[in-house]
Amino acid sequence: MAIYPLTQDPWLPPLREDLSPNHYQGRGGRKITLLVAHDEEGFMAGSEALFAMASSHVSAHYLVKADGSDIVRMVRDEDAAWHACAFNLNSIGVEKDGFASKGYSPTEEVTTARLFAYLANKWSIPIVYSKGGITPGITSHWSLGKAGGGHSDPEPNDDYIMRFIALVKQEHDAGRFPRGYEPGQVAPKPSPVDTLNTTAGVQHALAALGFNIQVDGILGPETERIVTELQIMMNVPTRPRGTIDDATRAAITRALSGG
Repeated sequence: MAIYPLTQDPWLPPLREDLSPNHYQGRGGRKITLLVAHDEEGFMAGSEALFAMASSHVSAHYLVKADGSDIVRMVRDEDAAWHACAFNLNSIGVEKDGFASKGYSPTEEVTTARLFAYLANKWSIPIVYSKGGITPGITSHWSLGKAGGGHSDPEPNDDYIMRFIALVKQEHDAGRFPRGYEPGQVAPKPSPVDTLNTTAGVQHALAALGFNIQVDGILGPETERIVTELQIMMNVPTRPRGTIDDATRAAITRALSGG
């Protein structure tokens, strides 16, 4: 894995690379004409782990963390990721961390919009809504319909993608995108957890899943609050909420593995 520092410009966070085996080499002569917005319906660490597994047969070009602090490239632009079925050869797919039912933070939306603006500028893609992916532009996975795999993310309506495209245009028109977003120093992949049998281990895992949590080994009110949030997201029936039991550990393991 490599980490890509973007000089001193804070417009986008440093880019990590964790290449997935799940992609086509090249694009069969097809031109990149489409940028596709997805959401993971899960946590970034789990999606990254899933896309890194050859047996999953899925991938995307980029993942954006919920707080906008991290972007990972899993398939290079010049290759076709396995994210949108009939549209794989002419599109770039970007997955947002999180759940549609929970909404997306303003920071994540702006960071994702800036990535789209950069890619649109790089590949000369018009910043317009491509409903159904028929013409060059920006679209959602939902809009691609059955030909795109029949998914409903990031939200199953035109309103969301129209608002998002307006944000992309705003960021694009500001003209602050970098000339390049390319490799730099090598950095280790964050280790999600050594063991879930300790409070510190659970805190490490929750941090890897994108939660803003201090790793101090103390099961205090803040850790209990975040554990409760995960239990609700993952439909863990534990009572009382905030208790770290076997069902909660199993849910964390599923989330880390993309389940």
